[in-house]
Amino acid sequence: MVQNLKRYEKVENTFILRVPTKQITVMYDPHRLEEHLSSGKDFPSPDSWEHTLLYTAFISVNDLFVGKDVLMPMGKNPRNQNTKSSVSNNIASSLINEELDSLDENQQPAGYPTNESFYINNRGIAVVAHRVNQLKNVSFMGEDTITYPEVLEIHMDEKEGGNIDGGHTYKIILEQVQKMAKKEKKVNAFVRLEINVNLRDVTTFAAARNTNAAVKEASIMNSRGEFDTLKILLADLPFYERIAYRQNDKGIPIENIVEYIELFNQKKSPLYESEEMMIPTPVIPKQKWGASKKEILKFYSEEINSAIVEERLSEYDLMEPIIKDIFWLYTEIERNLHNIYNKYANGKRNANFAALAYVTRNETKEKSLASGKKYRQITTYGDGEIKDENVMPYVIDKGLVIPIAGMFRMLLDKDKETGYYHWIKGLDIKQHAGLIIGFVIEEAMKSVAEEGPDNYAKDRMTWKNNLLTMSQYRMRLSTKGVVPS
Repeated sequence: MVQNLKRYEKVENTFILRVPTKQITVMYDPHRLEEHLSSGKDFPSPDSWEHTLLYTAFISVNDLFVGKDVLMPMGKNPRNQNTKSSVSNNIASSLINEELDSLDENQQPAGYPTNESFYINNRGIAVVAHRVNQLKNVSFMGEDTITYPEVLEIHMDEKEGGNIDGGHTYKIILEQVQKMAKKEKKVNAFVRLEINVNLRDVTTFAAARNTNAAVKEASIMNSRGEFDTLKILLADLPFYERIAYRQNDKGIPIENIVEYIELFNQKKSPLYESEEMMIPTPVIPKQKWGASKKEILKFYSEEINSAIVEERLSEYDLMEPIIKDIFWLYTEIERNLHNIYNKYANGKRNANFAALAYVTRNETKEKSLASGKKYRQITTYGDGEIKDENVMPYVIDKGLVIPIAGMFRMLLDKDKETGYYHWIKGLDIKQHAGLIIGFVIEEAMKSVAEEGPDNYAKDRMTWKNNLLTMSQYRMRLSTKGVVPS
């Protein structure tokens, strides 16, 4: 009896894909299989096996396209797929070669661009499923005249399953099949499909399968849900939608955001070497500039996971009261550094930021506003829109902003009872930020002019001097109880 089914469907949180195939192999977890057989039991069937199963099949690439804009789940794939990259172009060219058109029985072009080595030269596609059924005698709705003797029915959880490895291959196949369909052609090529069932640790599997092209650590962390805390903390900030969590995503790399937040982390870098010293020496954060992103992310990951195990708030949760302020500071420095310098630096000697040797105006022909202004950069942590309030009059290097923004860590305290971060008593950070920056800006500009922003930011003395200056300012504020206007 012929079963008439859809090529795909969604049932609650499950994506069901059905693909015809004439070759299916099933492999069992070898460790569990040895135990099973050594106990005298018969060889198991896939339906009764509770441990890992590995199905492999060769399927026509045409059968992966089941509808425009229809994708199997991709959330656990740590990479976002860039189909315009050189790797993707190579996959496309290895799949489609219209000069090698299949021939019909009369040795005439049959309208099937072919590459018969694609299934060998390409690694294929690996998916994670929670159930696989092997169906017999299936026709698909709208294709009632064709009956397929064998069809694989793959059940994938939309959050925990789906395409784990081979995302580029999958998306390129869909693009090329659609492209050929417009020319009324089908692609005569097969791809290897690997289906993993009953996997216990999908994230580790995804990470292992993607090591051949160096998946960024942040992509793996995102697939494990380790940035969920930051996603909550940053949700109301203007740049939230621009954050790039996965490799090849466009936007602000999450690594840069973590690196900046860590400057203010008092658990990782306490304010002082010793509170008992007559003149407390500030601790210079290890991640001050140019530090290994891997090490920074490692500390973040350890803190997030230990907080879960210990059933406590993470240090990042405790930073919630200051999160908006520290990103406001960064933007304030980028947009107004020239004004702050001109107002406070060099006493009354008519300071001119534009005259500094390393300063360049933020002008270019590449982009322009309705107002006629042209620019090279917009503020890092703005909403990314092309509008006047996001434009910086001068190019402000990150190496200049970070040491100045980072010194504000000396004006933080933690509540002794709750552990939450707060600015020292009497400080209105938005009202007095420009004045405070004025205390260090002249020396900063002199150093930058001599060394350049990158060397300035890497110089340990830069950080020591800035933090000492801010520490002294903190002590001055603490004696007065309020911030001077």
